[in-house]
Amino acid sequence: MAIVLAFVLLQQNGEANAQSGSPLSLISGSYADIFSGYVVSSSLQPFAGTGLIISDGQGHLTGHEMFNLNGQACFYQLSGTYTVATDGTGTNHINFSKGGSGCPSGSYTESLTVADGGNKILLSNTNSPNVGTEYWYRNRT
Repeated sequence: MAIVLAFVLLQQNGEANAQSGSPLSLISGSYADIFSGYVVSSSLQPFAGTGLIISDGQGHLTGHEMFNLNGQACFYQLSGTYTVATDGTGTNHINFSKGGSGCPSGSYTESLTVADGGNKILLSNTNSPNVGTEYWYRNRT
């Protein structure tokens, strides 16, 4: 009986340790993304795009996006960071550059929520007054 009890306790401790990894690891691997919204200036300027985000599971992102702003297509390189709390909410900060002729470089921030064990990430722009939403879907290889 004591051997069985010791085995059960060791098994439970092993499971707890496996689940106690950093919340950053919830976002890891390659994600297809799609986004849209409006840049708010003297008029509403619509934007939309798709891309590829790669996360190292430790708070760093790279990738590329095709961004169409008010009819101007730009192909950006991305780099950035992200945070994730134990409840699966967090933020990111993305820098975009090398978009091509007439495409300015810059950055943006978003709030995020991890869904489906990290297979989906739901994001919302936090750069006031601009409005945008984004969805990341983990690529399954």
